[in-house]
Amino acid sequence: MSRGGTFEKRREKRSKRRLRVVLEAEGTRSGGYTTNLSLRGMQVTASVVFPMGSIVRGHIELPAGKQVAIEAKVRWAIKGVGTFATLQHKSMGLQLLGAPSRELFDLLENPREDEARQGSGPTATATTVPAAADRGTRSTAPEASATPRAPAGCLGVRCAEPGIAIGRQGTAEQRIEETGPLTAAAAARLIERAARAALESILTADHETRGVKLVLTIMDTEPLPAGSTMSALARVEALSEGGRFVDLDVDLSELGRTLGRATFTVLVARRPRTE
Repeated sequence: MSRGGTFEKRREKRSKRRLRVVLEAEGTRSGGYTTNLSLRGMQVTASVVFPMGSIVRGHIELPAGKQVAIEAKVRWAIKGVGTFATLQHKSMGLQLLGAPSRELFDLLENPREDEARQGSGPTATATTVPAAADRGTRSTAPEASATPRAPAGCLGVRCAEPGIAIGRQGTAEQRIEETGPLTAAAAARLIERAARAALESILTADHETRGVKLVLTIMDTEPLPAGSTMSALARVEALSEGGRFVDLDVDLSELGRTLGRATFTVLVARRPRTE
């Protein structure tokens, strides 16, 4: 029993060291870096992400320069910083297939002293930027948190004064029927509808929203049966201090089964006056 417990503990050891990864699937090549590595899988920030369920092959470059071949299955994908209309894939989670290599085992069992410093690097920090600059921003990890700062000039319009809708809460639920497998595009459309409805329930007519940050996580799931009903529930927490930002959490489910989650940080601004 004690041996079994020790073995399980070893398997759960993780490394946040930033290691170069090269992946390929169906003729498409992607490069990136690990942000969370274990013997069973890893999170990768990559230039290109592959669809859920894809089998990818490639290698990890270890600190000593050695390349370790890997084969993995894509378990989830994250769409990083963006507006409602422009969502960009930034990260994916991989489940390693086959027996773990000795090199990875040694890396996790004998971490170097600099790993603690690398573990708190930029890949573990959420970043919030104006929508106009979102294409060049690093994505955030699942469940990451941040205290957003108002962009310079509040995107060219006057920000909402403190006290406007502060503390009020609203919920909105939207349903849509899908006749095939869950896709990131379908989930994003449904989540956007619920989020917009929730925001409209608490804002006055002379205010508008501008997308600042969106993190969308699609869980690994089997194809939905024909006629299945997906439900997206958006919850508006409240306007943050200063009355400029709204935080939303959106859950996507089907018959009580969680399919995905999304978090929004949205800038609330007063509509420009027309003369």
